[in-house]
Amino acid sequence: MVRCAFCEAEAVGFGLVQPPMCQRHYEVARMACLMERGPAGVTVPGLKRMLARVVEASPVGSVVVREEEVERLLWDLLGSRGRMV
Repeated sequence: MVRCAFCEAEAVGFGLVQPPMCQRHYEVARMACLMERGPAGVTVPGLKRMLARVVEASPVGSVVVREEEVERLLWDLLGSRGRMV
């Protein structure tokens, strides 16, 4: 079993996601990639707003990230709190 590069959870993506990530880190990484292309860039409040929209539009239980986890997960992905806005 492949483990997440940021925590000990099982990685998703059958080896296609690099570095290997668990479902929670992967969901935040996907949202951050979408936001990175926008004019405001990646921000914690922006990610929380996007998460709320994704949860609202998705089947119940399909999104595993909770709002209170967003900042920590993003921090893990960036490797430094100093890079967060």
